[in-house]
Amino acid sequence: MKLTRHKFTLMCLAVVASIGLSIAAHPLHAQQTPPQLPPTTRTPLPLVNSGGTQILDWTKINFQYFGGMHEAGSFKAPPQLVNGLGFDPSVTWSVGTPVSSVIRLGFVDQAFGLQMLSLDQIGAYTGVNVKALPLNAYGLLKWQSLGTLVQAVPSLKNLPVSQVPPIAALVRGYGGWGFGFGTTYNMTIGQLLMSRPMLAGLPLTPILTQYNIASIPGLSAAKIEGFRHWKAAFIADIPGLPLLVFARFPIQPQSTFTGYTSLPPQPKVDKPLSSSGLLGKGLLNNGLLVAALNPFRNLIAQANIGPFQAAAGAAILDLPLNYEGFVLTNVITGSDRVGFNFPCAQPLCGHVELGLPFQGARFISGTQQWVLGGHGLLGSLFGNVEPTGRPLVGNPNPEKEPFKLILNWADDTTGTALFGLAMHWCIHHTWPDPLPNPDCTPYIFQFPGIWLYPEKSVVFIGGPGSPVPLKF
Repeated sequence: MKLTRHKFTLMCLAVVASIGLSIAAHPLHAQQTPPQLPPTTRTPLPLVNSGGTQILDWTKINFQYFGGMHEAGSFKAPPQLVNGLGFDPSVTWSVGTPVSSVIRLGFVDQAFGLQMLSLDQIGAYTGVNVKALPLNAYGLLKWQSLGTLVQAVPSLKNLPVSQVPPIAALVRGYGGWGFGFGTTYNMTIGQLLMSRPMLAGLPLTPILTQYNIASIPGLSAAKIEGFRHWKAAFIADIPGLPLLVFARFPIQPQSTFTGYTSLPPQPKVDKPLSSSGLLGKGLLNNGLLVAALNPFRNLIAQANIGPFQAAAGAAILDLPLNYEGFVLTNVITGSDRVGFNFPCAQPLCGHVELGLPFQGARFISGTQQWVLGGHGLLGSLFGNVEPTGRPLVGNPNPEKEPFKLILNWADDTTGTALFGLAMHWCIHHTWPDPLPNPDCTPYIFQFPGIWLYPEKSVVFIGGPGSPVPLKF
């Protein structure tokens, strides 16, 4: 039965009261001791001075920097997503699986544009001798046929079969010399495919271990996006790509952000859920309605917009507090679904208080507070919850903001704070869908314990986050 606005608001307040103003639907919310994190070999967060503040030095960060996954997990794509994409994006990972073996190119194509690169470019930027590697080191080739290879490397059409030993061997293995040894051998590859169209379907797998990348002229110069199923490839499937620094990505992360020309529209508390209604049942069942309709939200949002709207870059870590509760003012964390000044209205709100230049700002622990997150189908598949935190860069477009900065733990006994990152995946689709783009998971793929900061040190607090939710 559809509730009126008045009844709906009363119901929400009743939910808040019944659970003690807490969104402890996730087991980590109740955690009161520092998490046992595996040792890390990651280097400190590289920062550089720019415009009076500190920003990330993207010339020193690559996918290898993030190491391996700290927890095992999996993602099983539903049939409608597989059918719409044309490939299965499902992923399973274990503890220690490299991040580059979990992220598919199609998850970050809008954010980084890695599909625009060629192996030659990657090799030039990283120093990896890609041409000397065997063909099977280029993970895209296992999905290619002779026909799709020629589509990706059009210059092959003009070369005689005799000048490309892997293709000559492929045709010979199929019995191609039966067409006439001399004739076939001296044909160009384009002529061969026109006269013997059945050969276009030959898979390349029989030759991938026998030849290197240099043996196919033009292969290393071809852009990744020209190959069939490139979106399904993992970062690790592309030779040298895990070593490529972010500053060399075709679409580079924004190191600075000029700010919003105007604030996004204020949220309406009477319509917090997707218009499709697909998320409503889950929210009501697990108590996360508090995250969508926090009664303190409208009372303090305007107060929080003023002093810390442009908070970004770096600040002094003034005071870590791990057992504080009900932190309702000067909050600079949250999500793009609830805004980045979202109060922590629960009994346990570990956080750090910042000093200059954002004196009094509060960064809440993502281990203890989870908030509404994710977009579209992928968001609903993962429960639409994520740890509170701040955007790493500050891009208002979720598809172009793959990482989120998370406070893992604040310890007032040792005067230290532990920070890490969370990542989400996005798939930009064109097929009809009741939920619009972007389709993004919540920021739930975590890399905890990357940076340990002592009290009074300079900490990076991410990019500017919109204080109110973005509209999609």
